[in-house]
Amino acid sequence: MILNAAWIVCVQFELLWLSVLTILALLAVLVVVFDILTNMKPSSRVEAIVVDATAFVYLGWVCVAVVANIAVARTTGDGSTSQPAAIAALTAAALAIVATAIARLPRARSGEPTVTNP
Repeated sequence: MILNAAWIVCVQFELLWLSVLTILALLAVLVVVFDILTNMKPSSRVEAIVVDATAFVYLGWVCVAVVANIAVARTTGDGSTSQPAAIAALTAAALAIVATAIARLPRARSGEPTVTNP
């Protein structure tokens, strides 16, 4: 919640590149939460619906917000774009985080261990 509030403050004060870094940090935290939730079996159907659905909807919202935030931050006041290499790197990092989290989901829910010991 602190990162979400910090992101809102950054956007309100038009600190767009700082807001991009803040929303990427929020995305990283939510991916960790996503990983933890998918590695734990819910104790009941209600828990699965309430906890998982809430966390996954929030993660989905943040994924969309990352893309929108980067798109806004890359446009300056005159409509030109700035720093295309940095934009591409941030977008690629965000997509890599989300793809990694999603790739882990099927194994965790099926009961397979996500980490094997040698």
